[in-house]
Amino acid sequence: MRTFYAIEYEGSTPVKIHEVSVPEVRERGFYRQTVSIEAFRQKNVDFVAGAYRNKHVLVRSRWFSVKNEQDFEHHMKFEARAFNPDQGPCALAPRVKHESVWAFYEVIGYRKTVPNINYWQTRA
Repeated sequence: MRTFYAIEYEGSTPVKIHEVSVPEVRERGFYRQTVSIEAFRQKNVDFVAGAYRNKHVLVRSRWFSVKNEQDFEHHMKFEARAFNPDQGPCALAPRVKHESVWAFYEVIGYRKTVPNINYWQTRA
């Protein structure tokens, strides 16, 4: 199992770190869970970038920063250099483990709806 880390922010303050387990390549469910978590990551990147471009402040916004294991380790090392070790905002945030992407979505209340379209019938 691989792990993705979703840092949950309220404004600019990390409030929780979600450790999301995703199957390895060739394990059942790998493709759907990986594509889903990457799409979730991109949606949050677009949200933050759009807020920055439009000069909106993220003070009351809830958003997530999704990182793989290497990026998360790099983030924590950077935070340790910027703050006292073990005193950075992410180091103090509680961690929650999830067995799958779907369990993570259920806990945070995220529901991605996909329209039920039969593409074969809509083509001429």
